[in-house]
Amino acid sequence: MIKNLNKGFKKYFYNTGWLFLHQILRIISTLVIGTLVAKHLGPSQYGILNYVIAFTIFFQSISKLGLDDLIVKELVNKPNEYLAYLGTSFWLKITGSLISIGLLYITLILTSISWPTNFYILILAMGMFFQSFDVVESYFKSKVLAKITSICKIIQLAFSSIIKIYLILFEAELYMFLLVMLFDALCLSVTYFIAYRINRNLIFFRFFDFSIAKELLKYSWPLIFAGILAQIYMHIDQIIIKEILDENNLGIYSAAVRLSGAFYFIPVLISSSLFPAIISAKRQNELIYKNRVQNLYTLMIWTSIPLILLISLFSDWIINILFGSEYLDAIPILIIHIWSYIFVCLGVVSTNWFISENLQKYQLINTGIGAVLNILLNIVFLKNYGLIGAAYSTVISYGIASYLLNIIWKPTRPHFLTQSKSFINFNIFNEINIQKIFIKKKY
Repeated sequence: MIKNLNKGFKKYFYNTGWLFLHQILRIISTLVIGTLVAKHLGPSQYGILNYVIAFTIFFQSISKLGLDDLIVKELVNKPNEYLAYLGTSFWLKITGSLISIGLLYITLILTSISWPTNFYILILAMGMFFQSFDVVESYFKSKVLAKITSICKIIQLAFSSIIKIYLILFEAELYMFLLVMLFDALCLSVTYFIAYRINRNLIFFRFFDFSIAKELLKYSWPLIFAGILAQIYMHIDQIIIKEILDENNLGIYSAAVRLSGAFYFIPVLISSSLFPAIISAKRQNELIYKNRVQNLYTLMIWTSIPLILLISLFSDWIINILFGSEYLDAIPILIIHIWSYIFVCLGVVSTNWFISENLQKYQLINTGIGAVLNILLNIVFLKNYGLIGAAYSTVISYGIASYLLNIIWKPTRPHFLTQSKSFINFNIFNEINIQKIFIKKKY
């Protein structure tokens, strides 16, 4: 059957295949190495680890400056100016990292977080500098060369897994695992740069264009705030659990969230791999563009439902085998939290749609409402229903932010209908409709 598919489909199928390979290996690492780390640390220390990650990730979203998907769009539309866009984006991200670390340090001074936890947060925060090399990933995405970045990530994952196994065998303390996460960021940046140079690309460090920087920031500022708010409504529950309950409860909750979130890569990699196709389709024909967005949504929904049902049915077996008896209270949390996956799928595709339509401000508004709602629901539900309440808060806030709010704003109402149609559109399983997701011509 694949032999009969057009060259455009083969190109994107091959690209997505490499992304899947990396993420499958990452899931295996999470389920094996990640659960061994959780068992080694115990619920309390594992709770602290996830608290540190959740706290730091708010500031990491600032350092990215909302540029990742925006750079892909610009590189697809202006391939001959790639050096100027890569160099400018790189130095903007370096600046964003400095600002983020400064804001994080000030926040730590103003809070009552204990010194060991502050030290852990600062270790993890240093990785923001190395994330500036993510511009290389954006470049390869624009060229639909996921194989290259996937190989880089597989190398980093292999080193990271080996080191973690070593630390578990020798009963290392918590801070050593945080140092490994810092090493992960360094390792990935080095492999990215090596891959970039192997492909005979010119060094972009010495390029910076103020007009391009101004243009990028003009369109990215809503994405900066949307990124911050998205991290708030995706991770604020873990912060609130620690403050209202304790580290032990956070460790149990984090075990369920890690398993649920392990599958978030699927919509992310499919959407990011096909984003150049979406942009190219918009340039070619508006009707083709709309059809591809519709079919991409449908594909996301009808691949997510079987996964959700499978995890829900076998949640008790999964938690017991992977984490052990200390984490059995995570079972009902996982059953509820996994349903947020549907709205994650909708949200990931929406992000690219907002960018392609230059409607980032509506994404910012939706995400802001979702973040505020998640905070309020967590405070109320945690006190009344415990950890299960936090899981319900996540599902409700995700659903409202990623889906229901689109019916309110006039420019996004047609998109709300597109999202709604994906729940009842079964034609995605037809080979012809699947091919419509992909470009039929090279761009």
